[in-house]
Amino acid sequence: MSIDQTSADTPKTNDLGPSGVQLDQIKPAWDAITSWLAGTKAIPHDVDAVLERYGVFQDEENLARFLAALEIVRVWGDLLGSPASLTARIAENPNYITGPEVPEELYAAVVRLTIRVENTAGTVVTTYDSLPTLLDPAHGTAKERADALKQVLRGENRGLTKTIDQLATDSADLRARLTALQKELASSVVTLTTTSPLNEANRTIGALRAEIETLHQQTATPETEKRIRECEAEISKKESLVHALHDVFSTAHKVTPKLIEVCGVLEYLGGVVRSAKTTINMVCGLSSDEQLGTADWVKKALGNASMRTQWQELQDKARAFVQHAQVTP
Repeated sequence: MSIDQTSADTPKTNDLGPSGVQLDQIKPAWDAITSWLAGTKAIPHDVDAVLERYGVFQDEENLARFLAALEIVRVWGDLLGSPASLTARIAENPNYITGPEVPEELYAAVVRLTIRVENTAGTVVTTYDSLPTLLDPAHGTAKERADALKQVLRGENRGLTKTIDQLATDSADLRARLTALQKELASSVVTLTTTSPLNEANRTIGALRAEIETLHQQTATPETEKRIRECEAEISKKESLVHALHDVFSTAHKVTPKLIEVCGVLEYLGGVVRSAKTTINMVCGLSSDEQLGTADWVKKALGNASMRTQWQELQDKARAFVQHAQVTP
């Protein structure tokens, strides 16, 4: 069976072109997550340190649950990684994201994947540009040219589909890791917000202010003056906690959506590369040697000039992301 040599019957690429992969959404999303995690890390995770900084709490059990959730969030945050941690890792090991092992830190793994996206997109563009030379009629019979094309596109060792396949697999694996962590982190965020000692802190502030007002109405004595100072000191501690938790809680609802956004980019990327592989397989599997030996027909079958433009845009986006993935020294 062969594909009829008309534009109407020419295989078409998926409408979700590579240029639609919003790689430029990843770093802003990660920056928002990193900012929130920095706020959680600013709060001590140890009971004694909390009591020293923020004063005493009556509901010790609730405080313990809150600090446990805070510790879990810290662990997830370390696993997520950040532009700053990536910069530090690369300073220690220049091959951190270019070596054979996928980094444990997920942000570093995203950057590593994006480098592969850039390389794969560049390979697609180069392959497209090489078609006129590869399929020049001077280079053998139509069958010989068709065989050469199939080797370039679907060869067992270095065929384009092999490179695309690996990218699709890596993207799916990373998305699965991110999705699992996103669910765990979302659960911890809920626990963190629902066990917050914020309400007790506000109640304490209100009660102490009322006590101070009552003390001011009494005859001043060394004891009343001392108690007023104690109340003011405790209020200051509790207000410090209220301020710290306000910053954390005001952005807590953004954490899960931002991770979902990154997962969405990876899912879209996976769809694009799978579509490209499907198109290549269809073109190679259903076309005649005469068709596969003709550069203009193959270009049209692979998606015409728009294919090259889209993959070039993907390469440019990937390169731009990688260039700005670290913290500027």
